Amino acid sequence: MFSSFSKNITYLYFNRALIQFAFGMLSGFSVLFFYQKFGESISKVLLLFIILYSIHAVVNHFTAKLIKRFGMKKLMIFSVLSLSLMFLSRMLWDYSMYISLVMYALFFTLYRAFYWIPYHIEFASFTEKKSRGKQTATLYNAGDLLAAILPFIAGILLSNYGFNILFIISFIFAILSIGPLFKVEEVVEEYTWTFKKLIKEFFAKENRSMVVSIFGNGMQNIIAAIIWPLFVFITIENDYVAFGLILTVVSVSLIILRSFVGKYIDILGRHKVLRFGNFLYFTGWILKMFVAGSTSIFVVDVYHRFGFVINKTSFDVSTYDQAADSGHFIDEYTVLREFCILMGSVFMGLILIPIIILFGLKVAFLFGAFSTLLMVSINKQTIKNH
Repeated sequence: MFSSFSKNITYLYFNRALIQFAFGMLSGFSVLFFYQKFGESISKVLLLFIILYSIHAVVNHFTAKLIKRFGMKKLMIFSVLSLSLMFLSRMLWDYSMYISLVMYALFFTLYRAFYWIPYHIEFASFTEKKSRGKQTATLYNAGDLLAAILPFIAGILLSNYGFNILFIISFIFAILSIGPLFKVEEVVEEYTWTFKKLIKEFFAKENRSMVVSIFGNGMQNIIAAIIWPLFVFITIENDYVAFGLILTVVSVSLIILRSFVGKYIDILGRHKVLRFGNFLYFTGWILKMFVAGSTSIFVVDVYHRFGFVINKTSFDVSTYDQAADSGHFIDEYTVLREFCILMGSVFMGLILIPIIILFGLKVAFLFGAFSTLLMVSINKQTIKNH
C-alpha cells in the first residue's frame, strides 16, 4: 500500500494512524464524557470547546514562531507527549473537576498548537501535486481501516468498565505514535508574520474567498464533532454499545466509498469533485433534520459522511496545493488556515448555544448545511503569493 510513498510520508502517516487509533478508542465518546459530567448540558459542552478553540487560535501564532528555533520534528514529539497527558487528565475528574479541566485544556492546546501546523507543512512538502488526491485518500483509508472497529470495542469496554479504561488505551496508542516521528526528515521553515499581520490577512479583501470557505469548514466541524454524536446518543437512548456499533459500521462503509474518491480527484480535478461533495454534504445536513431512529441514523450518516469524504479529501488537497504553491510562505498560510477553521468553530458554537436552547438540536443541522455552502468559495481563491 505504501510502496508508492516516500519514506517521509510513510513514517508521518504511521504516526498519524496511531494517533487515529488513540482517538478511535474515544471517538464520539469523548464528547459524551463531558455531556454526562456536565449534567447532560449541551450548552456547557459547547462553551467548553468555544473556550478551547479560542485559546488554540491565539496560541497557534506564537507556537509557530518556535518552528525555526526547535524544528518541526521536536515540536511534534512534544505535542504528542501532551496528547498522551490530555487523555489521562480526565481520569482526575472524580478527584477534582477543576484540576481535570485545567489540565485537559492545557494539554489539548499544547497538542493541537504544536502538532497540526508542522504536520500540514510536512504533508504538503512531501506529497506530489499530480497524485496528491490519491495519496491523501489512501493515507486516510489506511488509518481508518485499522481504527474502524475500535468504536464498537470501546462501547463494550465502556459499558463494562467505564471511561478510564478508554483513556488508558488511548494513552498507550499516543505514546507509541512518537516512534515514527524520529524517522521523518526535518523541514526548514520560518514563520515571519506578526499577530497584527495575521489579523490583517484574515480580513484582507484578496483573501476573502479563501477565508470564508475555510471559516465555513470550521463552522460545520463543530456541528459534526459535537452536536451529531450527542444527537445520536440521545436518539438511541444512551446505549454505548449501539453507539459504538453505529460508528464502526459507518466507518467501514466509508472506507469502501472513499477508495474511489482519491482517484477521481486527480482525474476530474479538485474543484469538480469538491462541488459534487458539497452537494452531498449539504443535502446530508438537511436529511439529518428528519432522522428519527437507529436505521435512519445509519443510512443518512453514511450518505452524509460520503459527502464529507469527498468534501474533506478534495478540500484538503486543494488547500495543500495552495500551500505548496505559495513556496516559502507555506507556514504562514497554514497558520492562517488553522486560525480560520478555529474562528469558524467558535463563531458557530456561540450561535448554537441560544439556538439549541430555543429550538432544539435538529436546527443545528440547518446551520451545518449553510456552512457547507460557504466552503464552495475555495474554488475561486488561490492563496496570494506574498
